[in-house]
Amino acid sequence: MYDNGAEVLNGFMDFSDDHITALATNIVAEIRDRGPFLSLSEFFNRKLLPPNDPNISQSLAGAVESGLLTLSKSSDSPYDDITTAFPDNASIHTSPGKFTNAEVGSAVYGTPGWTRQADLMRPLAPALTARDDTFIIRVYGESSNGGGKAWCEAVVTRTADFVDAVTDNKEEIYSNLSLTNKTLGRKYKIVSFRWLSSDEV
Repeated sequence: MYDNGAEVLNGFMDFSDDHITALATNIVAEIRDRGPFLSLSEFFNRKLLPPNDPNISQSLAGAVESGLLTLSKSSDSPYDDITTAFPDNASIHTSPGKFTNAEVGSAVYGTPGWTRQADLMRPLAPALTARDDTFIIRVYGESSNGGGKAWCEAVVTRTADFVDAVTDNKEEIYSNLSLTNKTLGRKYKIVSFRWLSSDEV
């Protein structure tokens, strides 16, 4: 990766296939703990939670940034060469603030050799959109004894509430979910339903 400090300051990170797989796994874990996201902003930005909130770690960084930070602390971290070139890896506070834990990080964070969330998302920004959880489902049926054919259409949307709403709320983290909610996930609501004529299919 890097042989000296100058390369860290002027170069860029080169992730191996294993690092990319580990990062993707980390991001999926963050999505399970934090989702569903109601906007792109909620996905990328850290949550503003009170100090006594059980999910206070989500106030440190967004989902992608947290995935990168977890990767940086792994046993096979792609950042090992950076911290070797710059052994002063003490936690720092960049500015005074009410939530200083969000400002703690490596002394070399932000150098060209340290990949951040912004580095991953910048090339995707022009094409990135929020996914709509509304679907159109069309079904066709035909009688086996020649009784006729039928078509119908339903518009359904996924909500933020779990199927088993009595056990869990929409802020519950994935690891604490009931078996029903781990299996079935979120509720779907039928927005509209109609029968179709043969001319519409």
